[in-house]
Amino acid sequence: MSDQNFYALKRVDPHWGDYGDMLIHGMAERCEDGQLALERSGPFAPPIFQPSNTVVVTAEFLTALKGSGLTGFEAGPVIKKRIPKIDWLAWEPYGPEEFKYPAGNEPENYILRRKHSPEAASGLGELFELRLKPGIRVSRESGFHLIRESWTGYDFFVPDGDHFIRNYVSETARDWLFANAGEWIDFEVVHVK
Repeated sequence: MSDQNFYALKRVDPHWGDYGDMLIHGMAERCEDGQLALERSGPFAPPIFQPSNTVVVTAEFLTALKGSGLTGFEAGPVIKKRIPKIDWLAWEPYGPEEFKYPAGNEPENYILRRKHSPEAASGLGELFELRLKPGIRVSRESGFHLIRESWTGYDFFVPDGDHFIRNYVSETARDWLFANAGEWIDFEVVHVK
């Protein structure tokens, strides 16, 4: 079909290690009704972030993404389950203040040991889960790899069947994401046969 590369979405290597990872991405779980319940810091969220193995975007970023011509995704609502107020953009290297460790020094405690802040939740604006469509088959023969000839042509996709481990993008989508949110997302070339 095409000889372009495919990429797995990755979290960026953040400032402050696991602490920064928790502040940027937070945590999420699936509700019984299928909606995504998010626990993360507010009032700032990057335009795109990846709690667990999901992809969440701001309303503004979703609008730009829909206008990009890229394919293979739908948007679903996100429930803001617990959004404590943490203004980490004021901390070095983003701002002048010193980095602050969470109570108990465990990264999740930024979220779990703080109260939900309606003000911080409101500051995040509307958030959406990007639900990627199945768009390629995988093989485990001679190591895990994507099967190029099975690719549907979607720019955003997950493997068909029960092999959903990572979220994948085409080279075209990778270039667009890098140009529009390169500070907040990373990519890994995946093995294709």
